[in-house]
Amino acid sequence: MNEDKMIFNVEFGKHSAAGNNKLENEDAVGYYLPEKSEDLYLRGQMFLVADGMGEKQDGEFASKLVIQTIIQEYFESSWSGSLKGMLTNALKIANSILYDVNLNKGKKGYFVNSLICAVIHETTLYLASIGDCQAYLFSNNFLEKLTHFEKKKPETTYPFPNQGLESEDGISRLLGAKDNIEVTINQRQIQINDNVLLFTNSIYQSIPEQDLPRIIGTSSLSQACELVVKMATEKNVKDDATAIIIKVKGIKRLAIEKEVKPIERLYEPDEPDERQIVIKGVRYRSNHKDSRISEPDQKGVSEFSKDRDFRRPVHKRTMPVIKSSKFSMGKFINIAIIVLFIILVIY
Repeated sequence: MNEDKMIFNVEFGKHSAAGNNKLENEDAVGYYLPEKSEDLYLRGQMFLVADGMGEKQDGEFASKLVIQTIIQEYFESSWSGSLKGMLTNALKIANSILYDVNLNKGKKGYFVNSLICAVIHETTLYLASIGDCQAYLFSNNFLEKLTHFEKKKPETTYPFPNQGLESEDGISRLLGAKDNIEVTINQRQIQINDNVLLFTNSIYQSIPEQDLPRIIGTSSLSQACELVVKMATEKNVKDDATAIIIKVKGIKRLAIEKEVKPIERLYEPDEPDERQIVIKGVRYRSNHKDSRISEPDQKGVSEFSKDRDFRRPVHKRTMPVIKSSKFSMGKFINIAIIVLFIILVIY
C-alpha cells in the first residue's frame, strides 16, 4: 500500500572557475538527486563544494575523490537508521581514503581538502563542514552565516607538516590531513523560498555579506553563482572559486510504501559494479551502476533510435515490372506524322 509523503522541491545553480593566475581549477562541485521515491524520502538530496589542495596545483584529484566517495558511501551503504550517522560515516571514509593516498605518496606530495556538504531531507537542512568552506541561509530577506571555523596552528599528527599544509588561516581540520577527523553536523529547518548558499572561502573573503542578498535577488541562480565566482577570482587571482545556490521552490509529493524499510543495497547483486556520479558537471564512474537511464540520456537514446530507423538500407522494390510491347506508342506517333506529311505533299 502506498501513501503520499511531502518533501521540498528544489532547484539550484552552480559554477566553478580557476583563479585568474592559475591554469588548473582545484575546486569541485557535486550533487546527487535520487530518482527512486524511497531513496529520496529516506536519504534526501545532497550538494557538495570541495576546495582541494595538492602539490603543483593538483588538488583537483583530492576534490573529485572526496566528492565521489561521500556520494557513493552515503547513498549506497546499508542504512544505519540515522541520517547524521550515515553522513558522518561517509565523511570519515572519504578522509581515510585521502589520508591513505598521502601515506602512499610519502614525502613526494600531499592532498588535502576543505569541504561543505549539505543534505536537504524533508524540511530539514543538514550541514557538514571540514575546513574553511562556508554556508549561508537566506530566508525572509535575512542572511545568516551557518558555518564557523577556528583559526589555529595545524596539529602535529599531520603526515606532512612541511608540505604547505600551514595555510594563512592556520586551519587544523582538513580532509586527508590526519587518520581520523571529528565531524560536526548542524541542522536547520527551512521553508519555501529559502536559499542555501555553499561557497569556497575565496568567495567569503572577496564579497561583503551585505552584497549577497542583492546578487541573489536580481539574478537567476546560475547567474548569481557565475557572478560571485567572477568577483572572487578577479580579487583573489591565485584562488579558485566555487558556488552552489539552492532554492526551495515548493512541495513535492512522493508516493512510497507505507512503511519504508531500510535499504540494504541500492542495486541488484547481478548488476555490473559500475555507476555514474555527476561532479563538476561531468559524469564519473563509481563502483555501482544505476540500471535506469536518466531523462537526458533517454532522450539521446530515443534520438539515436529515430536516426537509426532513417538509416535502414533501402531494398529494391519487388513489384513485377511490366515489359513494354514491341510496337510502342512512340513508333505509332512517328508513323502517323509521316503519313500526314505525305498527304499534305500530294494535295
